[in-house]
Amino acid sequence: MLRRWEGELRRANAAGTQEAFELLRGQFQTLADDREKAQQTASAALEAAFDFMEQAFAESQEMVVFVTELTVDLVSHAFLTENGCERYFQYNKGPAAGPPQSCPAAGAGGRAAPPRGV
Repeated sequence: MLRRWEGELRRANAAGTQEAFELLRGQFQTLADDREKAQQTASAALEAAFDFMEQAFAESQEMVVFVTELTVDLVSHAFLTENGCERYFQYNKGPAAGPPQSCPAAGAGGRAAPPRGV
């Protein structure tokens, strides 16, 4: 991304630092706007997932598994920590509600591999 911005600065042939700053500010604002849209989309998808889980399973073991997966997955946990989700916190009030711990056996997504024979 920085290389792309560098190329745009060169192509714009900005005469002064103020022109260069304005160009970069516009690029950064576009990036921030895109990030905000992605956050809103992800939040809406999470709300839809909770709607489905509540309608299909109510407060059953499936809901516990769903919330646990959101908790132990490093990416979803980071999203929830940064953006919050009231329904997640409503269902995740048990003793396992802390942040996921780093695990040397964790694979992609931050999940630990199940013990052998399970």
